[in-house]
Amino acid sequence: MNFIIAIGGTGIRCLESFIYLCAIGMCDGMEFNVLLLDTDIQNGNKERVNNLIDNYTSIKGANPTPTYKTFFSARINKHVFTPAYDPANGNFQLLANLANPTNCDLADLFFDKVSQNFNLEHGYRAQTQIGSYLMYHGILDAVRRFVNNQDNAGRELVDFINKVYQAGVNARIFIMGSVFGGTGASSIPIIPRAIDHAIRIIDGVGQLHRNSIKSCVLLTHYFTFNTATLAQVTTKDGVIADSGKFAINSQAALMFYEDDDTVRNTYNIMYHIGYPYKPANFDEGRAQGSDVRTGGVAQTNPAHILEFLAASAGYDFFRRDRQDLSQLNREIVYKTIDEQNDHLVYSPANFFPTEDSVFRKKLASFYLLNFFLKDVGWDLNNFLRTIRRDNNVRRYNGLEGEQQLDSLNEIIRKFGFHIAANIEAGWLWQLKQSTDDSTLFFNPESYVNKRNEISEFNYGKLLKNIDIVFTNFWYRSPYDRIKRRFLKSGPSKEQKVVSPIECLLAQFYNTFDKLI
Repeated sequence: MNFIIAIGGTGIRCLESFIYLCAIGMCDGMEFNVLLLDTDIQNGNKERVNNLIDNYTSIKGANPTPTYKTFFSARINKHVFTPAYDPANGNFQLLANLANPTNCDLADLFFDKVSQNFNLEHGYRAQTQIGSYLMYHGILDAVRRFVNNQDNAGRELVDFINKVYQAGVNARIFIMGSVFGGTGASSIPIIPRAIDHAIRIIDGVGQLHRNSIKSCVLLTHYFTFNTATLAQVTTKDGVIADSGKFAINSQAALMFYEDDDTVRNTYNIMYHIGYPYKPANFDEGRAQGSDVRTGGVAQTNPAHILEFLAASAGYDFFRRDRQDLSQLNREIVYKTIDEQNDHLVYSPANFFPTEDSVFRKKLASFYLLNFFLKDVGWDLNNFLRTIRRDNNVRRYNGLEGEQQLDSLNEIIRKFGFHIAANIEAGWLWQLKQSTDDSTLFFNPESYVNKRNEISEFNYGKLLKNIDIVFTNFWYRSPYDRIKRRFLKSGPSKEQKVVSPIECLLAQFYNTFDKLI
């Protein structure tokens, strides 16, 4: 069984990219149990990915069977856990019961007073020396309280850990997070041990199987933000993350992962993700001196190409032969973007070395579906009504107006772009905007951030740069060509689709497969 643990804002955005890989059909017939683990209950990025997974599972329906060679071909089971840092236990001093003089003296040996007293509502603020302790015990306390029927806050966490336990030797665990910030950097070293200890609390004698396969990404410094003013540091209890130290934090973390015996004996393979380019500025456009967004609803950082690289590392891990993985002794795989003539080259082969053409075609197919949705008024209900009226296609009548179709519309809009009052950049556009590449896999005209130009773009030429064009003299409108091919296409037996929404997705997938 496959397990993904996405930790902190960065890890959760890496998971976002992985979910889109599942949406375009890169993970046929696979099942993933995912755990969103963050200390910031209101984090905007977490909410965005939470909604993405909810829409994905809505499309798949209850208890879906495996599907193949189609969109949304993987099954995803979501679990969420957020340590409860309320006013009664909102800092280390309260959590560690430092009113006890012995505890206080011990804490003073390791942590300064400022670190012991800052509010944890928005996470660990790059204080990994505090964060590792708090996350480890936060997980165990939540499990213990649930097992003892004291509260239900740890229910989804316990469900996730039980699945890991039941998977035994067949568990594959992939952990996503940064090594330079707070929550992810604090948690990556301790998560496998915390799971092992939690299993003993649940079962009494159980443990994380010693031969389960474990991996993580070591995602190093790739973004920056405004430096906090003295006034803001004062209002944030004297502790606030300083992005100017992220590069040093990354170096220190890599030294730790290289030398620490616990890490060497825990992970079969680690993916070191590096970015040989200037960091993205997540505060670009905001005045210098503006408050640093430490978390909360306002923290909605855009997707970044390095997070997608981390997602491709996860894909590599889950696709690797189990026997090969079990024989690895702490292998470190370095992944980055190729450079040519002082410019980064974002080739599909950077992300999927042996499946670059498969990835390109699947990504292109889903992007074409994004443009097609634009031509039907951003609502596939309109298309189904059209083919029912004009072509007597009635197999999808039951889908019209249903939540599954609304969820599909929403994911497609969030995938590439959506035109409402303004043009809203979705995940793919955000990836492109994080690079210096005007093309990023496709015709640069497909990324033009101007309403008239993007509305009029002939998306039949989406793949112009690789000489595949499916509009011609007879079919000048890509919409007409897609519709005609759609009516001739249908689900195949090998796709193993059952429900009406699965059949619709398979029919679209087969349509684009024939056209490109």
